[in-house]
Amino acid sequence: MGNSSNTAQKVAPSQVDNENKETKKLKPCCACPETKRTTESLNSLVSKMNEQLQRSEDTTSTLIHSSAVLHETHNQFNAVGATIRVSGKMISKYARRETTDKFLISLALLLYFGVILCVLKKRIFLF
Repeated sequence: MGNSSNTAQKVAPSQVDNENKETKKLKPCCACPETKRTTESLNSLVSKMNEQLQRSEDTTSTLIHSSAVLHETHNQFNAVGATIRVSGKMISKYARRETTDKFLISLALLLYFGVILCVLKKRIFLF
């Protein structure tokens, strides 16, 4: 331990300044081509990741919008389905009423013609 403090005292201040100047002159991004390539690769990777993130956000917003449209369409489909079911019931009810009406009209016509025949029989044939 004592030796390390003695060594630190033996270093001249001019040597420390020279070492600081040398370290300041060498910039890691400019000094080494491999570091520069690595930095460029990392920057490229970050920009690609940002682009992918933007595409993911766009896809998510499109998916949310599509889901909302699909939900609204599903609700409209259910409403139309309910209307069709009610309409089907009404049509079958009207078909039954039409059959009943035809039967009653036929019965009324038979009664009408029966009454006419009865009146004609009493007036014309006088029995």
